[in-house]
Amino acid sequence: MPAAADGRSLLPRIRGHTLWICSRGSRSPATRGLDWYERLFGLPPSFFPTDTEAVWELAERRYVFIERRPEHAGHARHLVFVDDLDGRVAQIAERGLTPVQRKTYANGVRKAAYRDRDGNEFGFGGAPV
Repeated sequence: MPAAADGRSLLPRIRGHTLWICSRGSRSPATRGLDWYERLFGLPPSFFPTDTEAVWELAERRYVFIERRPEHAGHARHLVFVDDLDGRVAQIAERGLTPVQRKTYANGVRKAAYRDRDGNEFGFGGAPV
Protein backbone atom coordinates (compact mmCIF):
# COMPACT_ATOMS: atom_id res chain seq x y z
CA MET A 1 0.00 0.00 0.00
CA PRO A 2 1.46 3.42 -0.93
CA ALA A 3 2.47 5.44 2.12
CA ALA A 4 3.61 8.98 2.89
CA ALA A 5 6.94 9.64 4.62
CA ASP A 6 5.15 9.64 7.98
CA GLY A 7 3.64 6.21 7.26
CA ARG A 8 0.09 7.40 6.51
CA SER A 9 -1.64 5.77 3.58
CA LEU A 10 -1.75 7.77 0.36
CA LEU A 11 -4.89 5.94 -0.74
CA PRO A 12 -8.06 8.02 -0.46
CA ARG A 13 -10.08 7.43 2.69
CA ILE A 14 -13.72 8.10 3.44
CA ARG A 15 -14.91 7.87 7.04
CA GLY A 16 -11.90 5.76 7.99
CA HIS A 17 -12.20 3.27 5.13
CA THR A 18 -9.75 2.88 2.27
CA LEU A 19 -11.38 3.76 -1.02
CA TRP A 20 -11.28 1.11 -3.74
CA ILE A 21 -11.80 2.63 -7.17
CA CYS A 22 -14.21 0.61 -9.32
CA SER A 23 -15.77 1.36 -12.67
CA ARG A 24 -18.46 -0.60 -14.46
CA GLY A 25 -19.39 -0.94 -18.10
CA SER A 26 -21.99 -3.00 -19.94
CA ARG A 27 -21.57 -5.23 -22.94
CA SER A 28 -23.63 -7.50 -25.13
CA PRO A 29 -24.10 -11.28 -24.69
CA ALA A 30 -21.69 -14.11 -23.93
CA THR A 31 -17.95 -13.52 -24.18
CA ARG A 32 -18.31 -11.13 -27.10
CA GLY A 33 -16.14 -8.18 -26.26
CA LEU A 34 -13.91 -9.80 -23.65
CA ASP A 35 -11.15 -10.29 -26.23
CA TRP A 36 -11.35 -6.58 -27.08
CA TYR A 37 -10.88 -5.61 -23.43
CA GLU A 38 -8.00 -8.07 -23.10
CA ARG A 39 -6.28 -6.29 -25.99
CA LEU A 40 -7.10 -2.87 -24.53
CA PHE A 41 -5.78 -3.67 -21.05
CA GLY A 42 -3.04 -6.07 -22.18
CA LEU A 43 -4.10 -8.96 -19.97
CA PRO A 44 -7.01 -11.31 -19.37
CA PRO A 45 -9.55 -10.56 -16.63
CA SER A 46 -8.17 -10.82 -13.09
CA PHE A 47 -11.25 -12.77 -12.05
CA PHE A 48 -14.90 -13.51 -12.83
CA PRO A 49 -17.08 -12.76 -9.77
CA THR A 50 -20.21 -14.09 -11.51
CA ASP A 51 -21.03 -15.68 -14.83
CA THR A 52 -21.94 -12.20 -16.21
CA GLU A 53 -19.00 -10.14 -14.91
CA ALA A 54 -15.30 -9.86 -15.73
CA VAL A 55 -12.93 -7.81 -13.56
CA TRP A 56 -9.54 -6.32 -14.43
CA GLU A 57 -7.22 -4.92 -11.79
CA LEU A 58 -5.50 -2.04 -13.61
CA ALA A 59 -3.40 -1.04 -10.60
CA GLU A 60 -3.43 -1.88 -6.90
CA ARG A 61 -7.05 -1.49 -5.74
CA ARG A 62 -8.06 0.09 -9.06
CA TYR A 63 -10.60 -2.12 -10.83
CA VAL A 64 -12.75 -2.04 -13.93
CA PHE A 65 -15.53 -4.55 -14.25
CA ILE A 66 -17.49 -5.28 -17.37
CA GLU A 67 -20.92 -6.74 -16.92
CA ARG A 68 -23.02 -8.54 -19.51
CA ARG A 69 -26.14 -6.32 -19.64
CA PRO A 70 -27.26 -6.19 -23.28
CA GLU A 71 -30.04 -3.70 -22.53
CA HIS A 72 -27.42 -1.17 -21.34
CA ALA A 73 -24.59 -1.92 -23.78
CA GLY A 74 -23.13 1.04 -25.63
CA HIS A 75 -23.74 3.71 -22.99
CA ALA A 76 -20.58 3.54 -20.86
CA ARG A 77 -17.79 6.16 -20.85
CA HIS A 78 -14.64 5.68 -18.79
CA LEU A 79 -11.40 7.62 -18.53
CA VAL A 80 -8.24 6.51 -16.77
CA PHE A 81 -5.42 9.04 -16.39
CA VAL A 82 -2.02 7.41 -16.98
CA ASP A 83 1.59 8.57 -16.50
CA ASP A 84 2.70 7.81 -20.07
CA LEU A 85 -0.17 8.27 -22.53
CA ASP A 86 1.97 7.91 -25.65
CA GLY A 87 3.52 4.71 -24.33
CA ARG A 88 0.10 3.29 -23.43
CA VAL A 89 -1.32 4.09 -26.88
CA ALA A 90 1.73 2.45 -28.52
CA GLN A 91 1.33 -0.71 -26.40
CA ILE A 92 -2.37 -0.93 -27.27
CA ALA A 93 -1.56 -0.43 -30.97
CA GLU A 94 0.81 -3.42 -30.78
CA ARG A 95 -2.24 -5.44 -29.69
CA GLY A 96 -4.24 -4.30 -32.74
CA LEU A 97 -6.38 -1.44 -31.41
CA THR A 98 -6.21 2.20 -32.45
CA PRO A 99 -7.96 5.16 -30.84
CA VAL A 100 -11.14 6.36 -32.51
CA GLN A 101 -10.38 9.84 -31.20
CA ARG A 102 -7.29 11.73 -30.00
CA LYS A 103 -7.78 15.10 -28.45
CA THR A 104 -5.65 17.77 -26.80
CA TYR A 105 -7.56 20.21 -24.61
CA ALA A 106 -6.75 23.92 -24.28
CA ASN A 107 -4.82 23.26 -21.05
CA GLY A 108 -2.64 20.64 -22.81
CA VAL A 109 -4.27 17.57 -21.24
CA ARG A 110 -4.53 14.80 -23.81
CA LYS A 111 -7.01 11.98 -24.38
CA ALA A 112 -7.08 8.85 -26.54
CA ALA A 113 -10.51 7.22 -26.77
CA TYR A 114 -11.32 3.66 -27.82
CA ARG A 115 -14.76 2.15 -28.47
CA ASP A 116 -15.74 -1.49 -28.16
CA ARG A 117 -18.11 -3.25 -30.58
CA ASP A 118 -21.12 -2.03 -28.62
CA GLY A 119 -20.04 1.62 -28.66
CA ASN A 120 -18.85 1.85 -25.04
CA GLU A 121 -15.97 4.32 -24.74
CA PHE A 122 -12.83 3.70 -22.75
CA GLY A 123 -10.36 6.55 -22.79
CA PHE A 124 -6.88 7.14 -21.44
CA GLY A 125 -5.81 10.62 -20.46
CA GLY A 126 -2.35 12.11 -20.06
CA ALA A 127 -0.72 15.26 -18.76
CA PRO A 128 0.52 17.93 -21.14
CA VAL A 129 3.87 17.12 -22.80
